Amino acid sequence: MTEDELKASLKPCPFCGAGEIRVDENYYWQGGIRPSQLISVVIHHWCVKLPGQIQNHIEFRGRDHESAQAGWNRRT
Repeated sequence: MTEDELKASLKPCPFCGAGEIRVDENYYWQGGIRPSQLISVVIHHWCVKLPGQIQNHIEFRGRDHESAQAGWNRRT
């Protein structure tokens, strides 16, 4: 699954309905040459800042794209 496919499969934010999303892939680096194994995927979301809103950053982690997507899509 690519980053664009992952972003397209995410439900809208329950707080703002929009905002910015960034996907970070964390790899295990073996030998410092190139990544060898995907360790985790982190979905970052920043809501549009509204007056009185305490926090505007939401983060979900998963071991792969599918588990990060599942975590984001099942939140309340």
